[in-house]
Amino acid sequence: MASALKYLALGFFALISIGPFIWIVLSSFKPLREIVSLPPTLWPQTWTVSNFVSAWNAVPYGRYLINSIMVSTISTISVVFISCLAAYSIVILRSRLSRFIDVLVAIGIIMPTQITFIPMFQMAKSFGLVDSYAGLIMPYLSTAFGVYMMTSFFRMLPYSLVDAARIDGLNELGIITKIIIPISRPGITTLVIFNFQQVWKDFFWPMLITNSTTLRTVPIGISAFTQVDSQNQGWILAAATISIVPLFVMYMFFQKQFYESTAFSGMKL
Repeated sequence: MASALKYLALGFFALISIGPFIWIVLSSFKPLREIVSLPPTLWPQTWTVSNFVSAWNAVPYGRYLINSIMVSTISTISVVFISCLAAYSIVILRSRLSRFIDVLVAIGIIMPTQITFIPMFQMAKSFGLVDSYAGLIMPYLSTAFGVYMMTSFFRMLPYSLVDAARIDGLNELGIITKIIIPISRPGITTLVIFNFQQVWKDFFWPMLITNSTTLRTVPIGISAFTQVDSQNQGWILAAATISIVPLFVMYMFFQKQFYESTAFSGMKL
């Protein structure tokens, strides 16, 4: 009985979580009259893909997708690289400043991201990076959360492997590339998923730094549909559905490693 109630509660919360996504996807295949009908219906009475065709052609949505994929991919690679090196220096090399750096990283996590956008925008303006790909990507190249996450993960690693590698004559670069990175793959995968989706859905910085249509990302592009046709919610729902697909594909691709990171977090050393 207790087990049945537990699964019932989990199913209820799962339905609350994925319910809006189900409604968005199904409504994107409805004609406008069904989307605005009262009482609302969940399952389309008439299936249509015209919303997707219209959304794709009304604005350069393909360009928005390419921009978002490029920015999210480059920033994720940079965040993983910098976070791994920073975590290695804090946890494995362990200097007198490691504790102080931990405090700075914690402050970076606590501090709201939006308050850093003003100095970053002034910096981008000083270097002539406003309305450019470089300015768009710049704030995403490193994050305090990434350093904190990899630091926490590295602290669970067996230090005996590092000591054994040093005895065998491996230098620090060899240790991090041949030992630390391979056994940290679950944690790195988790960071990839979190960082990619955070950059993908960010709205404020792309809106602040870009002016050209060719530099817009998906969140800015979706908001552009209200300027094209504010009455056609079907276009907006179709564009939102398309924007979910890359995140879903990436999660399914890294699903196994993501679960491994959860299991690894309980490992006793």
